Amino acid sequence: MTHNQPHTELSDEHKHLLEDLYARVSLSVDDLPYTDEMQHLHQNFVQHTGLTVTIRDVYKAIKNLGRQGRLGGKFRSLPASPHE
Repeated sequence: MTHNQPHTELSDEHKHLLEDLYARVSLSVDDLPYTDEMQHLHQNFVQHTGLTVTIRDVYKAIKNLGRQGRLGGKFRSLPASPHE
């Protein structure tokens, strides 16, 4: 898998797995980077597929699936108001 376009080299089965794994996280795609949830999603994907991909590759593939409308709609979490 190349670092430039990992999403184009994933099989449909791998894409479906990413969709399922993403459905289990509570964050929106934009909120995933540098989180424990992204770490777990990456680890689960690698464990289930046996692929050697970076966390960045997995994130890019998730972003692409989102652009294709395949992830459903999770709203981005808003920062807490300092007045609450």
